[in-house]
Amino acid sequence: FTIQSNSTWTVSSSQPWLVPTPQGGTGNATVTLTASANPATTPREATVTVAANGVPNQPVTVVQQGVPVTAV
Repeated sequence: FTIQSNSTWTVSSSQPWLVPTPQGGTGNATVTLTASANPATTPREATVTVAANGVPNQPVTVVQQGVPVTAV
C-alpha cells in the first residue's frame, strides 16, 4: 500500500507472521506486507497500524486463509 505523508510515520503488525517493509519513514512511501504461509486450515488475522504525529492511527485488518482441507 501507499503512504502519503508530510511527516514521520511508522507501520506495525500485531502478528509476527505479517511483516511490513519499511516499518517507518518520512514523506511518501510504498509499504510491502510479507506474510508467512498459514499452515493451519483456519484463517488467521493480523492488524497493521499506520501511525503519524498529529493524526489518528489507521488500522487495517488482514485475513489470511488457511490451507484447503483435502480428503484422503
